[in-house]
Parts: sequence; structure tokens; C-alpha cells
Amino acid sequence: LYIQGTVTLNDNESLDNEADDDFEGAAIKVKSESSTLLIQGSGTLNVNGNCKNGIKGGSTAVITVAGATINISAANNGLASDGEVIITGGELNITAGNDGIKSEPDEDDTDSAGCVTISGGTITIVSGGDGVQASEDLTISGGAFDITTFGGYNASGFDSDTMSAKGLKASGNTDDDSATSDSTNDLTITGGTFNLNCADDAIHSDGYIVITGGTFTIYSGDDGVHADTSLTLGAQNAANCAVQLTVKSCYEGLEAGNVYIYSGSYDVTSSDDGINAAGGNGGSDAGFNPG
Repeated sequence: LYIQGTVTLNDNESLDNEADDDFEGAAIKVKSESSTLLIQGSGTLNVNGNCKNGIKGGSTAVITVAGATINISAANNGLASDGEVIITGGELNITAGNDGIKSEPDEDDTDSAGCVTISGGTITIVSGGDGVQASEDLTISGGAFDITTFGGYNASGFDSDTMSAKGLKASGNTDDDSATSDSTNDLTITGGTFNLNCADDAIHSDGYIVITGGTFTIYSGDDGVHADTSLTLGAQNAANCAVQLTVKSCYEGLEAGNVYIYSGSYDVTSSDDGINAAGGNGGSDAGFNPG
């Protein structure tokens, strides 16, 4: 899809009564079975997902954004695909009732990757749910991000027991079918600039987080950076401080079962622990011991 000039797409708002969990309506729908969508060009694409989603890909579908200015307004998810979402360039402005950018296969879908990969572009997200969410792996190597979830870190009405409004999130994958099995989610960031204002964790993984580059300004209603298993910041024997991370406000600052800080610059303001190697596992805070 090559965008030149201005293109506006609207779905049918009258279908709103069909917008249950199984309904995958969207202003732009990429069908399943290895379908692909590539968006590029120098024009502007306006997408209004009045009924449910803005752009949605089905099982194994791959959606790639390489250029153009894309303005998405969606009742549910802004840009989503069960298979993969890849962003290499362009400008995305997303307002979504649920998640901004998302890759999460259906429960019985074992073929879709459930991954989000971002290497460039300018991305602005205002979402009621998560900003960027991958059910498997989230990988970021570049780009400029401005993400606000559920009204920001000091918004009222957020319930962490029933809601998720994280900024960057890798969550949902486990190594077997057991409810108590450890997650193998990887959230990897090697570069980019990030302004994250979130009612929930700003950066979260049910498994592992590795951050070796990037500049971060974080406001969080819960944790600044949280990994259930391990959090690795910087690189061993690094010649420079590739990570510059500032948490302006949060509950826990940097939290994981194991925390490794090798290089970088960190400025954390928290109402509870600044750095917490908690020793928990299994995707739950049960068993986490502040320290």
C-alpha cells in the first residue's frame, strides 16, 4: 500500500454490536494464512476504526510500516496482527481505546509469531490499555516514542487487578501449558528515545528484559521497569554509557527476580524501592520480597 497524498478510511460504526472478543473487524483487515501488508510512501493515511480495530491482521499475517504518516483512531486496538507487526519508518499517531500496537494470537493459534519489531519511525500513542504489546517478543532497536496509557501515571480509576496499561510490554508466552510455568518472553531494547507516561508499569516483561541502549524518561503509576525473571541494563565492559534512563515518578523503580546493571546512567525517583531484586517468578507478584 503506497500512500501518496491523503487517504481516509472509515469502517462501519453500525457493526458495533458485533464487536465481541471474536469479532476482528477493522478499517483495514489483513486476512490470515500468511497474508502481508506493507505501508510506505510520503503521503498521509487516516484510519478510523469506529467499530473495533484500526488495522488488524489475522493468523500469521505480517504488517510492516516503512513510511508515510499514519493517523489511527480505534475503539479497540490501533495497529494489531496475530502474526507480526514490523515498523521500520514513518510516523504513527495512534489513539486507541485498548492497545496501541499489538501482536497477540488467538488462544488456539499455535502458528502465529506474536512478535513486534521496531527499528525506526516516530510513534505517538494514547491508549486506554497497553501502548505496545507483544505476546511473545518485543524488540526495539530505534525510533522515537511518546506513549501515554490510561491517562498517565497519576490518573484515577486504574485497577491493576483487572486492567493492563503498560507502556512497552512482552507478556503471554510460557514454556509449556502449565499455569505455573515460567514465561519466556523477551523484551530487548538497543536504541531509541522514549517518553513513557503510564498508569501501569512503563516497561514490562513476564520473562526477560535486556536494555543496552536508548534514552528514557519515565513516569509510572506502578513500576518503572519490571521483569518477572531478570532485568539486564547496559553491557559488560562497555566503553560508554549507551543507556540513559530517568524515572521521574513510580512505585518500584527497577525490579526483577535478578537485576544486572553493567553500564549506563540511571536516575530513579520512587515511592518504594529504587532497585528491587525480588526473587519472584511465574508471572505473579506473589513471593516477591522487597529488598
